[in-house]
Amino acid sequence: MPPKDAAKEVCETSLFVGAIANSGTALCNWAYQSNALDTAYGIANEIDPTFGTDKTTEELLEFLQGVDASAIHATSDNLVDIDAWKKHCQGYDANPSTLVDPDMHIEDNETKLTVGNAIKTLYVGNGTFEEGYGKGIQYFSDNTFIRPIIKFAELVSKHVQNLYFYQFSYHGKLGQNNIDIPGR
Repeated sequence: MPPKDAAKEVCETSLFVGAIANSGTALCNWAYQSNALDTAYGIANEIDPTFGTDKTTEELLEFLQGVDASAIHATSDNLVDIDAWKKHCQGYDANPSTLVDPDMHIEDNETKLTVGNAIKTLYVGNGTFEEGYGKGIQYFSDNTFIRPIIKFAELVSKHVQNLYFYQFSYHGKLGQNNIDIPGR
């Protein structure tokens, strides 16, 4: 890690006066891949259901480089499937331990269950994510974006004089997120 005065030195040389971190940081779990090979095979299989893990990584690379980028992008549509999301929420209800993200580094199963139940209670009280799956989406958003961004801001604030934290929210056609979801 650079010395504490490194940020000050950069500002004094006028190389940077400020910076904006938009929609995430390196601490966000989507910003790094812990299972890149599984993800790549999964994308290939989404595009061509006959493409399996029996193929070599060279064949995988050749396949993915040979398809149009729009085919790869289209595989992300499964991430916004409301029915699939409802099933995901049922999983949260059945096993609250799954609410404990790996980056929380909780290995003990009993502790993980205790923390998972506390997270579940925080979001749905005595209810379920299935009943109000909008709360499941809120948890996912908080865990994927909000929690790591706040932590990043806390870490950066130790090294810079002025740190400003903004929240921009948009709901509408432009953001293609004009879906009304119960329980949000």
